Amino acid sequence: MEVMRESIALIFFIFGITLIYLVFNTNQWEYVLGAILSFTTAFLIWPSKKRGQREQENHFLDVLELIIEFPIELIFWLFRILGRIFKGKDGSIDIDLDI
Repeated sequence: MEVMRESIALIFFIFGITLIYLVFNTNQWEYVLGAILSFTTAFLIWPSKKRGQREQENHFLDVLELIIEFPIELIFWLFRILGRIFKGKDGSIDIDLDI
């Protein structure tokens, strides 16, 4: 069952990469939504070792996990940064840059 989940997640990830390529090739921005949905589906289907869904040790699958989870982790990271910038303590917008 785990191999099937890994295979399906890999297919969705490759489909997302293909859609990103089509965005740059044809300039149709509808593909961006499809790519985001494909990456999200791959992230949710992948049996992540970090989330406790995979216990076996396999260096190839660990590297593949980093690659598949990277686009969603990047989006989470951007939302965290935006949340930190616009988080105000008194209800107003406060830009707090930590350099």
